[in-house]
Amino acid sequence: MNLWFDTSSVVTAILAVVQLIVTSALVVYTVRIQRKIQAADTSIRCQERYEQLLDTRDSITTFEQADRYFDRFWGAQLDQFIHWRNGLIPDETYAEWIAARRHQARKDATLADISFRTSWTTRYETRFRNSDFGEFMNAALLEGNLDDALADRTHVRKKLSKYRRAWG
Repeated sequence: MNLWFDTSSVVTAILAVVQLIVTSALVVYTVRIQRKIQAADTSIRCQERYEQLLDTRDSITTFEQADRYFDRFWGAQLDQFIHWRNGLIPDETYAEWIAARRHQARKDATLADISFRTSWTTRYETRFRNSDFGEFMNAALLEGNLDDALADRTHVRKKLSKYRRAWG
């Protein structure tokens, strides 16, 4: 009887350990799935916010309206950067967005007498100097070969990788 009790205790202990391992694996899996869902939702919300902002662009006629537009634009870029840095926007998605910002910097289109580059320089000088976002955007917008789209994406991905390593 003593042998049966010992065997039963061992089996019970083994089952408890197996249950703990399976439960832990399911929790980790669920957290990963939730993180992916959260990342997808964040990416969609950022894209929608950007598109809503673009929809207002055609109605801008004054310097003051353009200045407010660029305030919201660079605020949205800061939000995207923070979400990306926190892992809520996939690197591939953010790299495409930054490549688009580099393209805008290259074109340097004007909106009611404010050019894209001027809008960035003004915000950098008044808000983002010595910040991670400011330094990243300066590097992303102003460095490298802007003529080749493929090289542009490669350059952006290298920058993303560098910044990701710096933040751990």
